Amino acid sequence: NIEAQQKKIDQAKELWEFYELYQTKMEKAHYIDYNDMINSVLAKFESNPAFLEKVANEYEYILVDEYQDTNKSQNEIVFNLAKNLKSENVFVVGDDDQIIYTFQGAKLDTIEKFLDEFTDTKVICLEENMRSTQQILDVARAIAKQDYKRLEVNPRFAQYNISKELMAKNDELKDVKTAVRCYKYADKMQEYTEIIDEIEALVNSPNCPKEDGEKKLSEIAILTRSNAELDEF
Repeated sequence: NIEAQQKKIDQAKELWEFYELYQTKMEKAHYIDYNDMINSVLAKFESNPAFLEKVANEYEYILVDEYQDTNKSQNEIVFNLAKNLKSENVFVVGDDDQIIYTFQGAKLDTIEKFLDEFTDTKVICLEENMRSTQQILDVARAIAKQDYKRLEVNPRFAQYNISKELMAKNDELKDVKTAVRCYKYADKMQEYTEIIDEIEALVNSPNCPKEDGEKKLSEIAILTRSNAELDEF
């Protein structure tokens, strides 16, 4: 309705006014923020190709870790450098199953565009896992496989033989046979009570993690969607 549309317009104006005030104060103080760093580099690359070529070829290798977390602007920097690197030594490490920064602009097509752009890329799949038991890895894979957009099942990238079937290789964990359990609860308080009971039972059992004979409670972890959920305990 008209009232709702007007509210959105007013909010957009307020946000723009705040942004202009923020930029004015930043410029007056001679400060730049993280986005400025990225955008200033891109602007310089676009306006001065000679500068871009000089910067790119100061290095023999370009390495990018956690590539799946890069946003559009960050990825443009990677592409600019890679395309102007005479040695053509570009190495990126990424996993499309670990894209968790979508709220900061990370997207699956970042990795897809890299494979489309650099068609001679050699894909190396890391299939040995040192962090988890085989039971955890199998459950995680069963969940991830429900996403039909994954690189592993995308026919466009079949030539790379991408495999995400991980094997537990940590000698301290690979023989652990404890099954992953899944529970559903009527409400949060029932869930929280069960978690507390589980922790109490573990602490009082022979399976409680120990170090130098003392119970090591820091080895017990609770994963939540947000910190706010922990405050409710």
